[in-house]
Amino acid sequence: MVDTAPRLLASRSLFGPSAVRIHVNRPVHEGDTPLHCHDFLELAFVISGRAVHRTIAGLKPVSGGEVFVVSPGQWHAFESCRDLRTYNCVIGMDLMQRELAWTTSDHGLGRLLARASDRQDVLALRLAPDSLPTCIACLERLRELQSDPHPGTRPIQLGNLLVLLGEIARHQSQIGGEVGAKPAHPVIAEAMTIMAEDLRRPWSITALARRLEMNPSYFSRCFDQCTGLSPMNWLIRQRGEQAAILLLTTQQPIAAIGREVGWDDPAYFARRFRAIFGQTPKDYRKQLPCPALPQTPDEWIQW
Repeated sequence: MVDTAPRLLASRSLFGPSAVRIHVNRPVHEGDTPLHCHDFLELAFVISGRAVHRTIAGLKPVSGGEVFVVSPGQWHAFESCRDLRTYNCVIGMDLMQRELAWTTSDHGLGRLLARASDRQDVLALRLAPDSLPTCIACLERLRELQSDPHPGTRPIQLGNLLVLLGEIARHQSQIGGEVGAKPAHPVIAEAMTIMAEDLRRPWSITALARRLEMNPSYFSRCFDQCTGLSPMNWLIRQRGEQAAILLLTTQQPIAAIGREVGWDDPAYFARRFRAIFGQTPKDYRKQLPCPALPQTPDEWIQW
C-alpha cells in the first residue's frame, strides 16, 4: 500500500509574526488534491464546479453553495475536481483562543464550533442562496485587507470574520443530527479527554466514575446530557473514527489497528466498524487512496 499519511499544513507558512491570524485564498482545483490536515481552523466555501470530498466518512459529491468547517487535526481532500472554485478562510487557533474566545459561550457560534471540533469527520452544510453573496463579499474584503499592515484594519478583519461565522451558524440546523455544545460539566470534558488519550484501555463506566470521583449513575446521566451519548457509545464512536483514519493513512495490518483502538478480537472489530461505517475494515481500506502530498505544497495550494 502506498503511504498516504496526511501531511500537516502549518499556520506558520501563512501568517507573519505580526499579522492578524486570518488568511483567505481563492484556488481553482483540477484533478485531485492530496490528503492533508491542518493546525488551523479552515472554512472552505465551494463557489462553483464539481468534485468529490474525501473524509473518514468516505466520498461525497460537492457543489456550489456548500461550506466545510475543518477543525485542526481533521484530514480531507478534494478529488476528481472539475473547475472547482473555492474560497478557503484560514483562521489561526490563537486568534480563536484570545480575541474570539467568547465565541465558545455564544449560543450559535459555540454550538457550531463545538460540533466541528468534537468529531474527526469534517462538518459540512449548505448555505441558503441569500447567504452566499454575503459570504463572498466578506471573503473578498478579507483578501483585500490581509496584506494591509495598518493597525486600523484589524477590527474590520475581525468583523468580516464574525459575519462569516454568523452566516454558517445560522444554517447549522441543516447539519445532520442534533448540534450539541461542548460539555458544560468540566468533569465530563475530562472524561472525554481521558478516554480519547487511551482508546486501547478497556474502559467501563464504573472505572471512569471511580477515577473522576463520581457516582457511576450520576456520571452516566451527566455524560448523556452533555454529549447526547452514553460514555460507552461515545467511546465506540471515537474508536471507530480513529480506526478509519489508520486504515486509510497507514500500512498497519487491520488486526493491529483494531488492537490499537481497543478492539482486540478481529471479528468484534469488524462488527463494530461496520455498524459505524456500513462496511468492514477490509472493504473500507480498499478505497482508492489520495495522491501523496507533493514536497512543495505550493504546487497545489494557491495561498
